[in-house]
Amino acid sequence: MTTLQPLRRIVNRLVGMLPAPLSDLSVRCVAFCRRVLVGPHVTAYAVRTPDGLLLFDADDDSVGGGLRLHGEWQPQCVAALGRVTRADSRVLVIGAHVGSFVVPLARRAHSVTALEPTPASFELLVANVRLAAATNVILHGCGASNYNGKATLFTTQRNRGGSRLLQRRPRGREQQHCFTVPVHRLDDLLDGQTFDVVMMDAEGHEPEILDGATNLMKDAHACLIEVHGSFLQDRPPQVLKQFARQLSEIFSCGREVSPEPGLSGWFDTRDLLEILRVVAAQNRITDFLLLRERSRWDEAEG
Repeated sequence: MTTLQPLRRIVNRLVGMLPAPLSDLSVRCVAFCRRVLVGPHVTAYAVRTPDGLLLFDADDDSVGGGLRLHGEWQPQCVAALGRVTRADSRVLVIGAHVGSFVVPLARRAHSVTALEPTPASFELLVANVRLAAATNVILHGCGASNYNGKATLFTTQRNRGGSRLLQRRPRGREQQHCFTVPVHRLDDLLDGQTFDVVMMDAEGHEPEILDGATNLMKDAHACLIEVHGSFLQDRPPQVLKQFARQLSEIFSCGREVSPEPGLSGWFDTRDLLEILRVVAAQNRITDFLLLRERSRWDEAEG
């Protein structure tokens, strides 16, 4: 299998260079052929990861594509979270997808609480937690926001991990699907609970999540947050300012966690607003690890 990986990377890059309509058509053709070969009733594949077997959606070519090719997803983020997670840590994962972060974190932490609003992904998340025999995991099939109620979730069959509460413009002929899902303020849903490590992958909905989690975030010592430049571009300036201010009031420093980071080393979160503006201007997707104190990272090194 490993001998095919370089060839697959080349094919993926060539497909990525095609115009959007042709790229979408080629990916759909591959997905169709795969479906014909394995049969119409196969809804998930299993891949062996460093933390055991993990199920993922058979039609997912984003996270699923990474898992098929590498046997893991965003290992640099898993490693960063693992470094700041201790044996007594209580971890919160917002946007858990199928559990590619939940399962390895459950092996390191005292407990993991995870939210996932997409029904198909939540079903696989439950199955993966059971496969891992992770009895210290609590799952919630809902989204997080700044109110309690219902919301419309937008997703595509090819990228269930990219499901979001903010509607996006379809790429090429990409077909969107929508579901009505429950959403909660985390201060209400998890009232009285504390978490020292938080992971947030909400596809642009992070400002609203923070608005509904002001009390919960007071105890956080570390937060890994995914940032989408395209969504930052669509945000009013005051929302971006408030988002940066809220994070800088909790955390003092951060670093970019990416295979090809645009920033090197640590940065002061007082510069976070300008950093977010740069990410938006470059239209990048990246992850930031934010810490209340850098000693949390340095102690792990020692």
